[in-house]
Amino acid sequence: MKQLVECVPNFSEGREMAKIDAIVDAMRAVPGVYLLARESDADHNRSVVTLVGEPAAVREAAVRGVGKAAELIDLTRQTGAHPRVGARARYDLRARSRADHHRPRRRCRSARDRGRGA
Repeated sequence: MKQLVECVPNFSEGREMAKIDAIVDAMRAVPGVYLLARESDADHNRSVVTLVGEPAAVREAAVRGVGKAAELIDLTRQTGAHPRVGARARYDLRARSRADHHRPRRRCRSARDRGRGA
């Protein structure tokens, strides 16, 4: 059975749909990545995207999404219900396979590899 992970990146943009679409499109362009959900909140000026796929593909999609967000989101002009301390483009990886739910080390290793540029 293939291993699946879920990734839930949050972006500091919830109002400008063209920017949100570009971020989501950058992630969806990675083969093997599936968009499960996307939500935007104009009051908080945040968007949350839920992706699933094999670990390497999901890591690549997350990096592309964060890269596109960094390119498009100008926090010096952004407003919302929460104060801006810095760019909010974070992603979390979670195992989606019942057979793999007890292996948090694998998820941690995946996140560390992405942080190192692997």
